[in-house]
Amino acid sequence: MKKLLFFALVIGFLTSCSKEDPDTLIQQYISDNNLTAEKTSEGLYYVIEKEGTGNHPTITDDVLVHYRATFLNGDEFDSNLSTPEGQISALNLSEAIGGWAIGLPLFKEGGEGILIIPPDLAYGENPPRGSAIGKNEVLVFEIKFLGILPEPAVQIENYIAANNLNVQKTQEGLYYVIENEGTGKRPTSSGRVTVQYEGKLLNGQVFDTNLNEPEITLTPFDLRQVILGWQIGMPLFKEGGEGILIIPPDLAYGENPPSPSIPSNAVLVFNVKLLEVF
Repeated sequence: MKKLLFFALVIGFLTSCSKEDPDTLIQQYISDNNLTAEKTSEGLYYVIEKEGTGNHPTITDDVLVHYRATFLNGDEFDSNLSTPEGQISALNLSEAIGGWAIGLPLFKEGGEGILIIPPDLAYGENPPRGSAIGKNEVLVFEIKFLGILPEPAVQIENYIAANNLNVQKTQEGLYYVIENEGTGKRPTSSGRVTVQYEGKLLNGQVFDTNLNEPEITLTPFDLRQVILGWQIGMPLFKEGGEGILIIPPDLAYGENPPSPSIPSNAVLVFNVKLLEVF
């Protein structure tokens, strides 16, 4: 029994010795890849290849970042490099892993570089369920800091100015343009309607439309089943009415968009024509 116990202790000792310290692994990675890296007081290693010329983000900012994520062996586990800039979801740094919250403010908008993140500033013992990330994994992010996303109200005001729109605003925060009020019935916020529409992002990217469908084939829908911006906006028109709805994230999909073509916390613009009220 004593021999078995001793053997188990020896195995445990050897196993613990074989697990290299994350800092040692990072130093080896830096040497192997001939990187000139710096280290923060928190233990984050970083390489600034291009500092950028815009503003430094703060911990409360929503940021847009192109990135490629790998392990120390070079295996990629995540990337959004193939996503167009206009469709990248914003990340609030207060909700990011420690390495990003510490690392991104080292860059200005337009900056590029590498973050080498030790486990205690990444996911440590609790990697995301179902991901390829193991426990206590060192993570490497190649990043391009695209910019700080302005508050939705600022984005909307900029859009209005750029497109020279004459808008009104509801008490709930919906912006709208009535190009033609219409002459028929007006729907309620829970009414059933048929609408022709085109939905797009502020950059003009169309994410949904039924303009190519004949009016006779359009399916009526209940306004209670759609986003709040429509429930508030469609009763502003009568049958035959046309206009624009500019919908802030809290009246649209917020952080949970239904499609990859809609970034989280996106402002949505709908060109609408109210065809019929039931």
